Amino acid sequence: GHKRLEAEKHLFKELQFDSPEKGECRFGRSGSMATLLYPYFIKRQKNYSELIVNMEAAPNDLILEKIINNELDIGIVTTPLQSAELEYESIGFESLCLVLPKKYSKHKITFSKLEEIGFINHPDGLHYLDRVMNGNLKKNYRGINKLKIKGRVNQISQILLPVAAGLGYTVLPENMVKQFRPHSSLFVVPLNTTVKDELFLVRKKHRFIAKRYEWFEIEIRRLIADY
Repeated sequence: GHKRLEAEKHLFKELQFDSPEKGECRFGRSGSMATLLYPYFIKRQKNYSELIVNMEAAPNDLILEKIINNELDIGIVTTPLQSAELEYESIGFESLCLVLPKKYSKHKITFSKLEEIGFINHPDGLHYLDRVMNGNLKKNYRGINKLKIKGRVNQISQILLPVAAGLGYTVLPENMVKQFRPHSSLFVVPLNTTVKDELFLVRKKHRFIAKRYEWFEIEIRRLIADY
């Protein structure tokens, strides 16, 4: 009952002040998507000073939970939750990369070699890794609960720092790997089977979406199509 009342208050407020150039926009997405999208969102906000852009980086399940609870309005996720409260739109794909320190570029990469190196985890790390292992290095892989973990980083810009320093390996979307500097400190393993995550734009069913979101949704579709 309280949630319904809050949703109605939010709707009445939106209808009263519905402008494409002012108001708060609340997005949830992975860190890799934030790196791709946020510079363009900033430009929009600079042109329209009354826009407020809130970008929250979070794992899939948390994004979906916050949309259901009316804490976010638009999300980008890779794993849809079957829910009568949510609607999804497929908007593209992102490739996953298995990334090692550069010193291993001449080594034969097997799961045993990866266990010797150790995994650098992050909020989406185990989900990404499981998909890459099942698609490419199944031999001796016993699941994410049996992995040798060397560390965990939750700041998206810092995940590749321990990899570059030779402390472990990780799995990240291609967009994040390409932007890391110095890129020469990394070795991206050529995979026999390319692993891609499908990207979905998600919103709450029957929820009023203000006009100010239209530009952002169009820009999200354009950037991911080019990406």
